[in-house]
Amino acid sequence: MSSQGCVLGIDAGQSGCRFALSWPDGSRETWTSAGLPSEVPPLAAISGFLLDAVRNRAEALGVDRIDSVGAGLTGLHAGVRDLAPLALTTWSERLGTREVRLADDAVTSFLGALGDRAGVVVAAGTGVTVLACRDGSAPARVNGWGPTLGDEGGGYWVGQQGLRSAYRFVDGRPGSGLLAELARETFGDLKQLPAALAKSPRRVADVASFARQMAHAAEGGDPHALRIWRRAAEHLAEATAAAAHAAGLDQDPAISYTGALFGAGSLLLDPLEAALRDLDPQLRLTPPQADALTGAARLASVQDPSKFGIFVDVATTT
Repeated sequence: MSSQGCVLGIDAGQSGCRFALSWPDGSRETWTSAGLPSEVPPLAAISGFLLDAVRNRAEALGVDRIDSVGAGLTGLHAGVRDLAPLALTTWSERLGTREVRLADDAVTSFLGALGDRAGVVVAAGTGVTVLACRDGSAPARVNGWGPTLGDEGGGYWVGQQGLRSAYRFVDGRPGSGLLAELARETFGDLKQLPAALAKSPRRVADVASFARQMAHAAEGGDPHALRIWRRAAEHLAEATAAAAHAAGLDQDPAISYTGALFGAGSLLLDPLEAALRDLDPQLRLTPPQADALTGAARLASVQDPSKFGIFVDVATTT
């Protein structure tokens, strides 16, 4: 397979990483890998973990060169800050890469959902980030502070709240017997679970995975699960409204969404739309064009990445 003109998009998160390799003729190869290892610095993730995953697949495809890379990574809320030149050195040596564009995953989520236009995108997977952009002003990013200090309404938050309800039931306090049953099916002995999670490098992803059981419980009518999903939607709506206001998008802004948590469908979308209307009748959802992986591929070719401010870093070989 020809390596001429290959463009790589990477959507890298805590629960999993996705890759899309595209050729000028429109052909495309996609694959997945495990999530980013806990506590690994961004540069080590880009030039170690992610590069290894790409090289392995590229070798299997007979691809020895990738011209440009667009990558969205979780947890870069302070900005990307000169990571791209360092990453480009390694990628260029190993895969002949000529340009690397690195971004906070809020940017690739935005580009996937709305493309290169003004608006607001709420991205809810394991965590939560909301990005608002308009021409002529700095982008506004809300939340994304991680599971300890933020990310309310995301997959980890939903899973954690469900597990807390399960443990309240186990204690004889008001809680959900169904969630306790689902927690045992998922994790085993609940008496051992707290210690196991405390030692697990996959703690955040493991807790977030319980959001799927939370959806099953809510679909079955469990009032505790339904209440948690409604509160999650309220958190997302509050962050969306805050981002729109901070970016100066006060007149009927385009608002969209992306991320694995929206796989819950109407359980999350219906209360989110209601919560947005309660905050401001102008805040209405628009279905997303595509997902963050498509957004990462778009990042590699977007005309003016500087519009995303400190949340994008670009390096090109001379």
